[in-house]
Amino acid sequence: MILIIAFIGLLIYLFVEIFHYQKVKANAFSKKEMAKAADVQASKLSYIDPVISCDYCGCKIDTRKHKVCPHCGAAFDKDEEWVVRHAAEEEFIEKGTQKMIEAREKKAKEESAKILSRIRKTIAVLCGLLLVIIALAGFGAYMSYQSKFRKSEEVNKGSYHNDYVPADYQVVGDGVLYDDHDVKITLTGFYLDNSYHYEDEDYGYKGYVKVEFHIENNRKEPINITMSSNSYNGIASDSFSLYAYDAYRQGEYTIYEEISGVPQQQINEIVFDRIDIRGMDYEFSDSLSLPVSVKTTSTYEQPLDYSDGTLIFTNDYIDIYATHEDPDEYEEDRDTYYTYIVNKTDMGFQLNGRDLKVDGEYDVIYGFYDQYLPGNYVFVNDYRAGYGNEAYRPLTKHKVETSISFKCPEDPARDFNTGYIEIKTE
Repeated sequence: MILIIAFIGLLIYLFVEIFHYQKVKANAFSKKEMAKAADVQASKLSYIDPVISCDYCGCKIDTRKHKVCPHCGAAFDKDEEWVVRHAAEEEFIEKGTQKMIEAREKKAKEESAKILSRIRKTIAVLCGLLLVIIALAGFGAYMSYQSKFRKSEEVNKGSYHNDYVPADYQVVGDGVLYDDHDVKITLTGFYLDNSYHYEDEDYGYKGYVKVEFHIENNRKEPINITMSSNSYNGIASDSFSLYAYDAYRQGEYTIYEEISGVPQQQINEIVFDRIDIRGMDYEFSDSLSLPVSVKTTSTYEQPLDYSDGTLIFTNDYIDIYATHEDPDEYEEDRDTYYTYIVNKTDMGFQLNGRDLKVDGEYDVIYGFYDQYLPGNYVFVNDYRAGYGNEAYRPLTKHKVETSISFKCPEDPARDFNTGYIEIKTE
């Protein structure tokens, strides 16, 4: 920024100097200036004897007082004495004026040479500065381009938590998530944050887990990779536990993604609902046809208690339960419904639950859109008051209805919609 300001300042200075140069270079006298120079020279004249004799009557004429002969009134402009003296005066004025012009032109030439020298130096500095700005811009563009690409990482660098140790469980199988189009993505391990975890009423404690991936890009061009997971340990939700969108150049990379709030820091299975691969020039793209899961040697079973919930929908594939949570003392008019969508099959469903009504009118409270529910998993979602037509609203005093659509990528014949069902508890 400083270089650009300096460049602009020098550019303005250059234009000022060029204007100054043109003004000095074109140092010609105007008629007014010529007359002024002649007057200056004429003012230097002094007469020893301004008196002449009249050619007609011989009377003395004081040319300082009289324009004609005071005796006979004859003009003296052709008087020999006057003509000779006037010619001498004109010659004196002309020569003096010419000397003044020559002196001024000489001074202008010297001044214009100095200005021209400054102009040349300014242009040289501007050119040098422009080259520096171009070089810095090119370097910045190069660094910006380089920074777009993710590189290999160390597990304890680039994270607020930096005391990760290998987990006491490992990946079962090869951990391959994607292998096509000369791109291979493998989940290779888990690391646990040994420095911090916090107590939890339902799970004892929760902590941070880092998932290690090995990325192989064997294509000739850079690629973008998108990965997301909203499901692990038998529970899915409308928030991503893991989401990554990064660019990779040709080569192999080891990277880490952090998952927060993992009960007991144990993952017995993690499901990736989305992996997209795309060339940066859009020359190709590919994605998972079906979600992929990775199991581990962990034997941990994450508990989820909805036994006191009210069954609000059921069919051969799905059970939906609802529970209610009273607001705390700080938000007395704001309460929450929780729904638990239990997938009773071994096939996954794509869920959409944004179609909501409150007292028969369409409203906007928390719903969910395009979320994945793996086979034999439970999808947990909450509906909170305060996101609709009123600032805060106790939902238990209103009729809340939702319509949820289910699509089964593995077997479209299982697709269905619940129709409007009331979210309530007994």
